[in-house]
Amino acid sequence: MTKRDIIAITILLTFLGAFAYTRDFFRKPVISITPSIRPGRPSRVNPDVYPVSFLLDDKYKLTSIKVISKNDAATNKYPRPLWQMISDTASTPTKMVIYGMPIKGM
Repeated sequence: MTKRDIIAITILLTFLGAFAYTRDFFRKPVISITPSIRPGRPSRVNPDVYPVSFLLDDKYKLTSIKVISKNDAATNKYPRPLWQMISDTASTPTKMVIYGMPIKGM
């Protein structure tokens, strides 16, 4: 191998390493949300409604959260939210959200 071949292989490996390292850097992270309804335990806010919670796959600093109706989202381009919260300060990392309950920092 000549010196030129070694430099070319080194440059190729550097670019491959940089590509492998930054491949996910430009993608938006996907948040997995799992809804959960707890029948049998009435809500503290409204005892006639079962509490609905949303479990996230990791702790996130949420900037806003919006709950919309599935039927409304299917028929309208801009559905009206049933419940919406927007962070006015730095929110704390959150892993679970209970529908209708306040979130710290929002």
